[in-house]
Amino acid sequence: MINTVSEINCRLKTDPAAFIAECDGEYRSKIKAVAAYISDNRHIRIISIAGPSGAGKTTTANILCEMLETMGIDTLVVSLDNFYYSRDIVGVGKVDPESVEALNTELLHDCATELLEKGTARLPVYDFKSGASHKDANPTNLKADGILILEGIHGLNPVITEALTKDRLLKLYISAYTPIKNDRDEVILTGRKLRLVRRSLRDRRFRNSDILRTLSFWGGVVEAEDKFLYGFIRFADFHIHTMHAFEPALYRDEFIAMIKKLDKTHPFYEYVSLIAEGLKEFTHIDESLIPENSLIREFIG
Repeated sequence: MINTVSEINCRLKTDPAAFIAECDGEYRSKIKAVAAYISDNRHIRIISIAGPSGAGKTTTANILCEMLETMGIDTLVVSLDNFYYSRDIVGVGKVDPESVEALNTELLHDCATELLEKGTARLPVYDFKSGASHKDANPTNLKADGILILEGIHGLNPVITEALTKDRLLKLYISAYTPIKNDRDEVILTGRKLRLVRRSLRDRRFRNSDILRTLSFWGGVVEAEDKFLYGFIRFADFHIHTMHAFEPALYRDEFIAMIKKLDKTHPFYEYVSLIAEGLKEFTHIDESLIPENSLIREFIG
């Protein structure tokens, strides 16, 4: 992909709509390739998708679901988040709430087996506000030859995947990881920094949460990714890169405005200030140019 400021700005100044469409098309072509592979290998019944925070797992899972549905394959997306134990079970001094042990994997495996073998199951629903898990809250059906898509940060963890039928399982890793450089060949935006920008905008728009709150748990998010995700990337059958080259230009003005709330003594001040300085090098584009079905809508609405 194009990954220098000068190239990105040139394309955005020449024909921004065409460049945005090209980026969206490249991303969707990767998902389409996975869908075609699944269609050609109908023994696959489970797709497990993992990736770090802000990678675009939810949208990617839903796009893959839509593509498979258009091929006549009944498909169901299930978030692993709904299998979290209630907060009182994984509280302080008990189980690390970021680890796979915080998930009721036995219930997950039972529900997956019931869906694949019986075509029906009662799935749990996790309430993030109250921290309560509601078992049997979501009666769900899947056709006899349907495909189950599981998505969540622990989607590649052997604790989850080894109990699933291996010859029917396909594993995907989703992330944004191509660094963007300036014209001095300096990396000004890594995949992790871009994901922080994505999360900051999404938290502000969807969760009424300002940058201070986002940063208050970002350190824990990064630590959890390092501890519980990256060691399992090698198990993935496919990798899907979700960075769209036009993103920095889209997020520029809003992110710069957001970090003005930060005091210079804040632990993340220097880190986000460097991100903002990098974003200033991009030509700003308006979000009205972004298609309604773009992955980027997961972060901007």
